[in-house]
Amino acid sequence: MQNGILRAVLTFGFAITQQLASASADAQAIDLTDLGPGTVGHAINSSGQVALDQGIYSNGSITPLPALPGGSTPASALAINSTGQIAGSAMAPASGGQGPTVVPIAFINGTLTNISVLFQAFIGRMEFEPGASTGINSARQVVGWYANTLDIHGYHVGFVYANGIETDIAVPCSVALSNNLNTCTAVVDNRPSGINDGGQIAGTVDFSRNFIGSGVYAYVASSGSWTNLGPGAAYAINASGDVTGTLTTSVGTSAFLFNNGTTTNLGTLDGGTHSTGYAINATGQIVGSSDFAGGATTHAFLYNGGMNDLNTLIGATDPLRPFVTLTSAVGINDNTLIVANGVDSRTNQVHAYLFQAPQLRITPGPLSFGTQAVGGMSPSQTVVLTNFGGTAITLGTISVGTNFSVVTTSCGPSLTPSNACSVAVAFSPAVAGALAGALVIPTGGANYQVSLSGLAPIAATISANGRTATVGLPLQINWTSSPGSTCTAADSTSNPAFNGTIPPNGSKSLTETSSGKVFYGTHCAAPGVPAMDPVTSVVWNWPAITATLSASPTTIIAGQSTTLTWAATNATGCTATGGGSGDNWAGAKAASGSQTITEPFATATASVMLTFGITCSSTASGLSAKATAVVTDNSPPSKSGGGAIDLVSILSLLGILSLGRAAKS
Repeated sequence: MQNGILRAVLTFGFAITQQLASASADAQAIDLTDLGPGTVGHAINSSGQVALDQGIYSNGSITPLPALPGGSTPASALAINSTGQIAGSAMAPASGGQGPTVVPIAFINGTLTNISVLFQAFIGRMEFEPGASTGINSARQVVGWYANTLDIHGYHVGFVYANGIETDIAVPCSVALSNNLNTCTAVVDNRPSGINDGGQIAGTVDFSRNFIGSGVYAYVASSGSWTNLGPGAAYAINASGDVTGTLTTSVGTSAFLFNNGTTTNLGTLDGGTHSTGYAINATGQIVGSSDFAGGATTHAFLYNGGMNDLNTLIGATDPLRPFVTLTSAVGINDNTLIVANGVDSRTNQVHAYLFQAPQLRITPGPLSFGTQAVGGMSPSQTVVLTNFGGTAITLGTISVGTNFSVVTTSCGPSLTPSNACSVAVAFSPAVAGALAGALVIPTGGANYQVSLSGLAPIAATISANGRTATVGLPLQINWTSSPGSTCTAADSTSNPAFNGTIPPNGSKSLTETSSGKVFYGTHCAAPGVPAMDPVTSVVWNWPAITATLSASPTTIIAGQSTTLTWAATNATGCTATGGGSGDNWAGAKAASGSQTITEPFATATASVMLTFGITCSSTASGLSAKATAVVTDNSPPSKSGGGAIDLVSILSLLGILSLGRAAKS
């Protein structure tokens, strides 16, 4: 299996053979095998041989690689093929005035080859070019890179070495153009990381582009055909051409799987922002490292349908579990035997470890359910568990968290070799938002997880108890929103104000102080889904003005009084009109009251019909209403006999008397 860790500084190996307990592919009772303090792992092949800085681990012992002629430091193994042939690096002795240099090497059939010697012949100089060999396939083709010291920048040049011949890899500028980049002027840096048995190469290139900087991109190359996988780096490739590495995302970086032309970001461990895939086996299981929420260091992960922290998969009874933290997994073979690097808290030393994961294949990977309304259930998706090992795998109770449901399962307490079972999972959101969960598959004390995700949009409404309302009178506003959403009110003209944070569901009585159409709305949001802003409108009308006016009594005799009483609603004042001359009725009045008035004498020949009016209005609305009252003002009655005489008789008598007095004079 190919591995993509490029070590800038190589640790010095040591010539030692260390006896260790072997970890066979089917020995699933063994969780961690310690390869020794100071060991640093890089790759593992199908036989369980491990490429280390210190040499080759095989069957419980480490065999150091030889040193280059004239040197004393054993070479380091960075990649290993199925037959135990090695690609790596070694310290070359001083040459041509140059000090000791780390150079790319191949260790094939017991012979250590300094590939940098070929660069000397190619570029016509004595110094060794620094670099490393990073991948080797079954055909013993080796890939790697060297630094071109003739260039002042020391850019890396990718190469393929086979059968004693080194060939520089020319990267076409079209690789840059395929990603809609600016015109490529040069490939200034190429670092191949792995090569599979079909000759496909995965690696990283850096383009120089028309004076606007550079871009680092992951690529896969096959028979001269190049595919740009995007900003990032490619570190490993399997027999099918599937690639892993790391790609830039909107929030950080993510390990990825490139399979059949499709790139899938694998995400990170919970709460993390950066992850990298370092190795991939034939079935697409990936190992690497990831940060996580609150973590001071990275943790090793195993992607087996989901991102699993390798530390949580170590058996609870493993004696190393309390002390060892696996920080990076760097190799995995087809038997799920994993090589990882970690730290022993008792000594704070780095160790390489072998970890035998259950030979359980979980497909497909993360399940995305799309959009589903809160309270509903999506169509189910099926996860298949396959035991590809030679012993039965114990399964615990398979479960999912909130917002997802296990619909059916054919899995029992044990999964026998070469058999499979399935679990149907559905998205059943109880709250709104972009929701995530996991299908948890317990296997003998370790829990595998398959990531689940779905979108539950917000459903929000708002309504009023009526399309019209009267100013000053209460009107009820009602609103609803999906559980899990947070809402605020969006109107501030009402009394009391309808604004600020409100519960997802509720009602409120509101009044307005002026007329017109008023819009009431809510803004409801939930993480990862569009917010909803429902709105309703109400036409507020001014209340009608009413006015009443009454007189008591309504019939009087001249010289008598009547009491006028008036009242108005929704008015700020009134104006009186009509009445009799000099009765002091006309003029401004309060919105309600009463007034007693005395009317003058009526004529001797007829009654007088007096009309009293009042107009009441509101200065706010401009509306008004009128009311009237009629009072009959009668003449005093005439007298006969001993009774009173009428006014005409009195006047006639007074006239006669006046005329008599005038004649006598």
